[in-house]
Amino acid sequence: MKEAKLCITIPTYNRNALLNATLFSLIPQLSDECRILILDNCSGTPVEESIAPVLKAYPGARISVSRNPFNIGCNANIVKCFEMSKSEWMWLLSDDDEIAQNAISVILDAIKSEPNAIYFNFPVQDHHRPTTKVTSGRTNFIDAIDYYADLSLISTNVFRCGVFQEQLQNGYRFMYCCSPHLVMLLCALSEDKVACLCETPILVGNADNPDNVGWSWLPFAVSRMIILDLPLTQKERRTLARKILESKRILFHITSILVSQAYYANRRSESIYLYDQISFRYFYFSDWLTRLFLVPLCRMLIYFPSFGFRLIRLRKDPEAMKAMGDIDLLLRI
Repeated sequence: MKEAKLCITIPTYNRNALLNATLFSLIPQLSDECRILILDNCSGTPVEESIAPVLKAYPGARISVSRNPFNIGCNANIVKCFEMSKSEWMWLLSDDDEIAQNAISVILDAIKSEPNAIYFNFPVQDHHRPTTKVTSGRTNFIDAIDYYADLSLISTNVFRCGVFQEQLQNGYRFMYCCSPHLVMLLCALSEDKVACLCETPILVGNADNPDNVGWSWLPFAVSRMIILDLPLTQKERRTLARKILESKRILFHITSILVSQAYYANRRSESIYLYDQISFRYFYFSDWLTRLFLVPLCRMLIYFPSFGFRLIRLRKDPEAMKAMGDIDLLLRI
């Protein structure tokens, strides 16, 4: 059978019910130009067994499963998606994101409209991108980023496989930054490479989580800024750092999590250590007010967690309260 133009590659681990729900919504959109490849990162229940109801409902669907003999970690499994895909294009899809009913047609239309592009990004549902931006080269692309969260979420990205497979070494080397797909993108964007920031969303939200599998934002925060260690120009590095910081109220969110850890788990020393590592990388390029006043102030809240805990509660910040309430997850860090 002829290789599909678009491979929808889904890395997954122990979220079998979520994966099945995603497949049931995805398969009706498939055309002859598409196939699905699932990378099972050694789930407790093998995916080949759990997707049996899906295959029974859609016996002709082009679905294949590759199971890792060991759990190689989330980021390595994401990079392996690029290694395993044989199609010209790859949509890197999370197992828990709810896709739009026309997602595949939107992607294929975008590919046809910009045949020279190597990469397409589509906005998340709560971010309005008024028009499609077509960029050339890495500097132009970094300048055009309007919402970094759109890029870091894997399911909003479509890649020209051949170009990105040449960057597998960089993907594996820098996968600790938790965005290996963006590492390969930034390395691939030479001066003449075209990337598109599209205006039409392909996701509508996150599915319910019957598998009850979560993740902690803190390890992500510790490693996220490693992406700045790529061979960028200093101007590109500074601009990218600013774009990352714009996507979230990161300083107060980090402080809330670490105050919670210090207060509930009596882990003040560890919390201070993590804060110092995170704040140095995140706010190296920030304005003087943030570096000289806000960063030390937040560190003091962690050093005196009882005071910090009461102050954050008084602010009634919904994100902070959620972080402070998620004690079970924090204790697993």
